[in-house]
Amino acid sequence: MHYLPPFRLYLILSVIYFLIPGDGDLFNTTNNKTLSADDVITLEQLTDTEQEAIEDFGQQIRSEVARELAQAQEENRITTGLTCDFSDWPQDSLLTLAVRDTCLKLENEPTEFFASFIDSIPVMMILGIPLVALMMQLLYVFSHHYYVEHIIFLFHVHAFFFLISITMSLSSLLGQYYPVLFTPMDWYRIIAAWYIPIYMLLAMMRVYGEGKGKTIMKAGLLLTTYLACMIIVGGTGLLVTAVTT
Repeated sequence: MHYLPPFRLYLILSVIYFLIPGDGDLFNTTNNKTLSADDVITLEQLTDTEQEAIEDFGQQIRSEVARELAQAQEENRITTGLTCDFSDWPQDSLLTLAVRDTCLKLENEPTEFFASFIDSIPVMMILGIPLVALMMQLLYVFSHHYYVEHIIFLFHVHAFFFLISITMSLSSLLGQYYPVLFTPMDWYRIIAAWYIPIYMLLAMMRVYGEGKGKTIMKAGLLLTTYLACMIIVGGTGLLVTAVTT
């Protein structure tokens, strides 16, 4: 009772992490300066040559902005190259309908589809934890730990991951807006990224009481299982996203 419940801790940190802006919006401030009448220069005060130069310059800016916008749209456009041909699949199967619907939405609206998919990642991670806990139950079958204990352990580890990721995202924003902090924040992110797997190993050794060799081997198997579970849950998430968006 002296500690925050693990699921609540995981949920709070995951929500905070996914709410952190990625494009520097957190520190975006507008310097609204009110212009006085003396600061304003009207076109009537300029010579014909100066007016023509300003108009030419404005036209150049408009052309450059239009070119940059077109280039940005082209670079940010997600292309999949999918061909949604499922003629060899059973046509009366619900799975075929779901997969075809997913493929068509990936082909026609890839940007919106992936945006919806990214929004569902927190839920997918929660669904993947019980699958990974099942693997831990097999790895520590003789350790006399209950299945729910593995789930609690994974919630704590994921909460730590989100906590470190939050600080890494904030350090990136600090380095971006305060150049003097760029190098220290860059070093912090490198150290923090390396500490995540170290923390995982230390946590497994402390909770399950095994040596370094066994723990490293089991951590490798656990990571492989984790990636496989995320692929399974991710594939399911793609189907759900296609059906619900």
